[in-house]
Amino acid sequence: MKTATGQMLEIRSLPTGQGTVIVALTGRVDASSAPVLEDELVHLHQAGPRRIVIDATDLTFIDPNGLTVLVDAHRAFVERGGGLEIYNASPVVGRTLDRTGVAHLLQSVTAIAPAAGGGGQDDPSAA
Repeated sequence: MKTATGQMLEIRSLPTGQGTVIVALTGRVDASSAPVLEDELVHLHQAGPRRIVIDATDLTFIDPNGLTVLVDAHRAFVERGGGLEIYNASPVVGRTLDRTGVAHLLQSVTAIAPAAGGGGQDDPSAA
């Protein structure tokens, strides 16, 4: 597991060993913290996984800077045959994703807890 902290954001990356990395975000993604998230996603892209699962359980806010980082990362991972998905967005973050259309692009799902490693049918680490 890798942890990166910047401003009001904590990032924990947990490789599943199956070409997927779960990235748990805690705090806020805004103009000051978006570059930290971008650096982590670029690093992960260079490391080789095809699929990123963002666990947004503890993400309290995301602004257009953060949305841009997620969309750009999604495009980069799609180019290699994978993608980026968001799970467990709070109502505030979920509304932001919905209103901007990003939820549809990133396959935002609200019903599971991937960082817990439940292994259920909808568990992204099981894919």
